[in-house]
Amino acid sequence: MFLFGKRKNSVPDEALGRIEKEAKELRIENAVSMETLRRIEEKTQRLEELLQKESRERTVLREHRMEMEHTQERGQAAELQKFGKEIGRHNMAIENLLDVIEEEQERNRSGKLLERERKEEQDRLLSLVSVYQEQFWQMKRFFEERNDSWAQQFALMEEELNQSMERCGITPVDRTGVMVDYELHEVVQAVDTNDTARDRRVAEILSPGYLYQGKVRKKAKASVYRMVLK
Repeated sequence: MFLFGKRKNSVPDEALGRIEKEAKELRIENAVSMETLRRIEEKTQRLEELLQKESRERTVLREHRMEMEHTQERGQAAELQKFGKEIGRHNMAIENLLDVIEEEQERNRSGKLLERERKEEQDRLLSLVSVYQEQFWQMKRFFEERNDSWAQQFALMEEELNQSMERCGITPVDRTGVMVDYELHEVVQAVDTNDTARDRRVAEILSPGYLYQGKVRKKAKASVYRMVLK
């Protein structure tokens, strides 16, 4: 026989309490997890924003660097162009200078050639003067030794000749009685004397010499007095 009355709960109260506690803990854990997830999402979002900001800054920096490089390249190109113009001007100046130097060298070569030709002609003329002077001097001595009337004529001719030679820059070395000068005289004979006033003086010119423009071109051959003590 069945008894009628209130039906007892099939789940014990203690088990129900544990379930409710576990459910509550699950809700709390779930809430914590949601909060943690929210914070993670916020941090992720901030990190993405930072990454985007850094990317933008890198882009700006890269563009700025590229602009600086372009500016530097343009500046270098301008400097190179300026430097190239300077080099061009210097090259033109050098070429002009080389042309001037070449012209000057050509003039110098021409001048040296003319100078060499002039000197050769001068040497030939001076050689001719030397021969003529020597022959004239020997003829003068010849007539002086003979005490010929031609001696006076030759003396006049000699004076005119010396004047003409001096106008041409030729100075005869033919004087007697002067002190011997080894730059002007070649002593070929000594003449003894006991007169101190004559010692080391030119006794006779055997062959005349001459200077051309102040330079000795031919020494005079002379006899010179030599003091002899008795």
